[in-house]
Amino acid sequence: MASSEGYPNLTIGFNVKEQEAEVRERLRKYRKGLEETKIDAAILSNYHSIFYLTGYYPGWYDRPGSEQYALITREEKDPIITMVSYNYLGALSMLPYFSVESIRPHNGKPAEVIIKEAIAELGLENKTIGVEEDDLNLAAYSKFRELLPKAKFVYASRLLWRLRAIKTPLEIRLIRRSCEIADIGMDAGMRALAPGVTEAEVAGEVYRAMLKAGAWDHWGHPLLIKAGQQITYAEEKVTEYRIKRGEPICLDLGANYRGYISDITRTAIIGDPPGWLNRIFKITYDMNKKVIEAIRPGVTGDALYKIAERVFVKSGWNRIDPSQKLFMEPKVQENTCYVGHSIGLMCHETTEAAFIQQGNTRPLEVGMTIAVEPLIMQVGLGAARLENVVLVTEDNCEVLTKYPWDLNVIHQ
Repeated sequence: MASSEGYPNLTIGFNVKEQEAEVRERLRKYRKGLEETKIDAAILSNYHSIFYLTGYYPGWYDRPGSEQYALITREEKDPIITMVSYNYLGALSMLPYFSVESIRPHNGKPAEVIIKEAIAELGLENKTIGVEEDDLNLAAYSKFRELLPKAKFVYASRLLWRLRAIKTPLEIRLIRRSCEIADIGMDAGMRALAPGVTEAEVAGEVYRAMLKAGAWDHWGHPLLIKAGQQITYAEEKVTEYRIKRGEPICLDLGANYRGYISDITRTAIIGDPPGWLNRIFKITYDMNKKVIEAIRPGVTGDALYKIAERVFVKSGWNRIDPSQKLFMEPKVQENTCYVGHSIGLMCHETTEAAFIQQGNTRPLEVGMTIAVEPLIMQVGLGAARLENVVLVTEDNCEVLTKYPWDLNVIHQ
């Protein structure tokens, strides 16, 4: 086994024993799924998937879909993991519970060839091989088909998505801390707001605070600091725009803590808020409150979406009212409007899980984590936004992001 002496560069767990136990249990569940679906082995290409089932967090030198793979079989054998040679020693320190032989750097050989050789070693060349169809690029898939002409390739992404939808106790612990760090970042961002400061300057204070609190510098959430009409733009990046008095300011941010993402949004204004902002903020607040109060095991995303829509319509508008240039959550996921999304290793995880959207009939389950974010945009003026991460519990849900919800009115 790879040495665990000294300081291991662990990712998921806080000690070797904890991380190994978590990874082994995830592998056990995944292998059970392989057996039930009659898949003999799976080639993982998505780095979130590889991280989830092994604990290996790829570096910048591992390009997804071409240089990093993990091969998982039904048998209780260590996964075969490929990476560029530059990251080999780092992988050994991250994965002290796997055999050295299972961690295979390229050393000038294509990653697909390494995986092909591992499949041949295991006698699986003519068996059923699962691939992540929503990630594996066409060139890599074609290469595997060429190298393994007798294998039967099948889609296997959903198998892992279903596992990732329900968070383990350790995952909940990590997401909880990620949310605490996001609260710290939000507080720093709010304190940085002043007339004349740029969005980028506010973002710098947010990043500084979250890094000091333990966030990783691999951001899984785009930092969005927007003021005035810019809130309604689709661009998710900060700019050198200088914040002015009297315009709404949106802070949408999240931390990456040991691979797990948080997501929180608040609205602020410097000076007294105009009537239109007070009006739409109250509706946004009420939509968030009503949806979160209704979250519990068994309720569907479609039912929760309709709760938000009813609050909005009761306020006097249709969901999208062009005459008023007013829109309730005009985001689209697979051509369906939504007011909340599953969150975990990715900010927006699969619609297989806990998306609060039209037509999603999958019931919520204990252990799901969701970012709830119904909002209102008024074109030409700005927006009122709120967002919180919640954990589905036995009876209802727990809000993990604690920063105050109120419209933050700053008098300077």
